[in-house]
Amino acid sequence: IDRDMQKPVSKQDTSKNGDIPALLDFFGKENSKVLEYWMDNSMFSNWQKPPKKYEPNKAVIAADVKYYASLGFEYISSFGCFLGDDYEALYGEPDVVGLK
Repeated sequence: IDRDMQKPVSKQDTSKNGDIPALLDFFGKENSKVLEYWMDNSMFSNWQKPPKKYEPNKAVIAADVKYYASLGFEYISSFGCFLGDDYEALYGEPDVVGLK
C-alpha cells in the first residue's frame, strides 16, 4: 500500500515493496497471487469523501502485469473502491476499460 503508484513496481526500492523475486523463491510460485491497488480510489482519495476522479495509470498497470507474469505469478488481481454510485453521480462511469 506504500508503493509509488506513478511508477512500475519493478522500478521501485525493495525497502517498501519487499524483494518480490526472493519472496517467490522462498514461498514458491504454486498458487502465487498478486493483489494490487491499481483501482483503489479510496487510497487515491486519501480515504475521504467525496471521491477524487479516478485516473488509471495504464502504462504502470501494463508494466506491472508484465513484470509479475515474468516472475511466474499464477494470478494477478486488483480491486476497486470508491467507484460506486456516488462516484458515478460525480464523474460518470469509472475508466476501467482494459483493466478488467
